[in-house]
Amino acid sequence: MPFNFDVSDLHEEFVNINQLQEQLIEIQSDQALRYNFYKNTESLCAFWLKLKTEKPIIVKEALKVLLPFSTTYMCEAGFSALCVIKNNYRNKLNPEIDIRCSLTSIQPRFEDLSKCIQAQGSH
Repeated sequence: MPFNFDVSDLHEEFVNINQLQEQLIEIQSDQALRYNFYKNTESLCAFWLKLKTEKPIIVKEALKVLLPFSTTYMCEAGFSALCVIKNNYRNKLNPEIDIRCSLTSIQPRFEDLSKCIQAQGSH
């Protein structure tokens, strides 16, 4: 949360500590950013990416912190999907295709798929 963070808590290990502090203070004092942050439903990554051209130093550091959470989330989601797919009743299946389908964000177009299938003809 960029608006609840105390500037004095920044560690001296950062290379550009002064510029980093200045950019954080500018972000915290910008009322329009504060309003958009609390009223919008966008993610933290989307918030920081909007500021990438204006405040590149602090955005770079923020994304370093946020990036592991997105990759960890996908790993945990994949493991949960695998636990559902491979249970005692389905333990001999190859789960690769099922996991790919359960983790994708693409919605299937069932109408288009059903149009491609030919109805069973007469014998």
